[in-house]
Amino acid sequence: MKEVRIHAMVLAAGLGTRLRPITDSVPKPVVLVGGKPLIFYALESLAKLGVDRVVINTHHLASQVVKAVSSVSWPFEVVFLHEPEILGTGGAIRNAQSHLEGADVILVHNSDAIVDYNLRDLVASHMHHKPLSTMLLRKVENVDEYGAVTVDENRVVRDIIGKTDYSGPASSKLMYCGVQTLSPKIFEILPDAGSFCILREGLIPAIKNGRSAASGEAVRGEEMTGFFCDVGTKERLDFATRHYERLASLRAN
Repeated sequence: MKEVRIHAMVLAAGLGTRLRPITDSVPKPVVLVGGKPLIFYALESLAKLGVDRVVINTHHLASQVVKAVSSVSWPFEVVFLHEPEILGTGGAIRNAQSHLEGADVILVHNSDAIVDYNLRDLVASHMHHKPLSTMLLRKVENVDEYGAVTVDENRVVRDIIGKTDYSGPASSKLMYCGVQTLSPKIFEILPDAGSFCILREGLIPAIKNGRSAASGEAVRGEEMTGFFCDVGTKERLDFATRHYERLASLRAN
């Protein structure tokens, strides 16, 4: 892949309500998984990718997130944006626009998503096809429980959570992994300000309106098969913890 300037946004402002009582005193991005703060998994992946700048939005117990992230010398610039009121995934990206400008591609990573995937492949696909967004997806059982993303045989996303009224041929329904690349052109279609969702107020209208950056495809999907965990509940936290305990045991032997 040719040299591409990448800025990233790590979404870390959630309240972590499903992880209470743990998150009453510790913000979800700082909850330990495998001996390190959860947000470090996203940041380490971005370091391997070679991003120039990472914007992190904060809200709940924000000082703990800032302290944990700042304890490491990352190979990229880190910008913290505190949200007195939560702006949602789309509002956070709009709020960070001035820090994301100048990039060829913007990579958005949920802070609670642990993704064993080479993000260079996602960026390469995005730069080749040039849609507004390339979403990282995976196959799961009972996908409709998570909010299905429908793709056709060419990996073009035709529907997200049943909101585009798409009735054409579909290849598969997949789950969004909380990681996507965005074209800077995304700012042309997002609301100017406020709290809103990047999917509902950004990508879904783009799909319905046939809006694209260059290729005639508003949104594409790339499928991953490695380890993935959305650490949003106690059960998933335990799942991720057991996974890294097994890895540690294997290395010790």
